[in-house]
Amino acid sequence: MFAARVKLSRSDVQLGTRLWSAFREEDHSELEELSAIESPAFPKLREVCVAAVERESRPKRIVNEIIQHGEKDFATIFREFKSRARE
Repeated sequence: MFAARVKLSRSDVQLGTRLWSAFREEDHSELEELSAIESPAFPKLREVCVAAVERESRPKRIVNEIIQHGEKDFATIFREFKSRARE
């Protein structure tokens, strides 16, 4: 793990500061903008920003989709939710 380390540049630290601020303030437009920046210090930046933006809306959307298809049994809804949430 030590051999795989990445030295942070000043711009990487600034990016990290902006990311943390946008996450805390739930500033989805800022997270989307920052997700386009490429940096070796943040190799999964795009995926993480998308997950942060969707963390509140995606679970509700998944449950609503399952219910709209006629499912009413909680255990079945929960099982299907877990399956879809992993995607």
